[in-house]
Amino acid sequence: MARPIYSPDQQILLNRGARIKAAYKKRLEEIGVLSAYVEDEFLGTIEDIDPISDVVRLQAISTVREAFTRAAAKKPLNIDDLLKVANGITDDLLANRGCLVQFLDVRAKEIYRYAHSVNVCLLSTLTAIGLGYDMLKVKQVAIGSLLHDIGYATAKEESDHPMEGFSLLRKYPMIGVLGATIAVQHHERIDGTGYPRALSGEQVHEYAQICALADMYDHLTNGEDGTRTLPHYALEKIMSEMGAYHEKVITGFIRNIAPYPVGTTVKLNDGRTGKVIAVPRGLPLRPVVKLLADGEILSLLDHPTLFVTEVIDDLSKISA
Repeated sequence: MARPIYSPDQQILLNRGARIKAAYKKRLEEIGVLSAYVEDEFLGTIEDIDPISDVVRLQAISTVREAFTRAAAKKPLNIDDLLKVANGITDDLLANRGCLVQFLDVRAKEIYRYAHSVNVCLLSTLTAIGLGYDMLKVKQVAIGSLLHDIGYATAKEESDHPMEGFSLLRKYPMIGVLGATIAVQHHERIDGTGYPRALSGEQVHEYAQICALADMYDHLTNGEDGTRTLPHYALEKIMSEMGAYHEKVITGFIRNIAPYPVGTTVKLNDGRTGKVIAVPRGLPLRPVVKLLADGEILSLLDHPTLFVTEVIDDLSKISA
């Protein structure tokens, strides 16, 4: 194992360095864990690529889970704990300012909704920081995006969850109207084709647009059914949404995502294939690639005529 795997109650199932046995694999599949990070002799040791710490991520998932449970039981939300989590995520991202998101979350199906909420908060907050928001605005985005799906706790129909979330969150002054606005508007689009109110243009708050892109990206790359769209395809999907969200928001979002995360197998325009071993900040389309044929390491920053033409997700496609 290259990264730990945790159970739905946040206990370590398999720690870093553990060897995976058939029985372990079967048990992981039973609880809905369909992927894992494993060590790769070819790549060697790589630095941790999660922009927030395991401690912060696990605490966040647990706290969001409690919020959903309390909302479903018609009990007051654990607001102080939720604000602490949102601030913790913000602090980690500020400490890693300039980081690129190249981490695909490994999550059990039982905690999918809560882990999704945490990832959407991470992606939204990172975008807000990149857009130059002041700290008050960043924290408004963080708490609103963390609770963007809280309406699912009480909604009878999926389409009801934005309004349910707004009705719930507006009761809490510490979350504020803008936090509740994120919940009610994160499925709206500026072209008027969204829901629940088919808003258009400037009626759709910029915070909500940021959350909408984060929500879309995480669903694409971490599907609830275990399916995953490769990051560069997910980014292409988001870039195709220029009519649905403001260009400023889309540009600000994609700037933080590595299209070719560490470990990705790529084909270059000269026909050679290799694995990405590093992604430079500011120029994610120019990764460092270790060639499969001879182990040569190429930084595409130093080779302006070379570029990635294809991502290979099936190694059997590589010719000998």
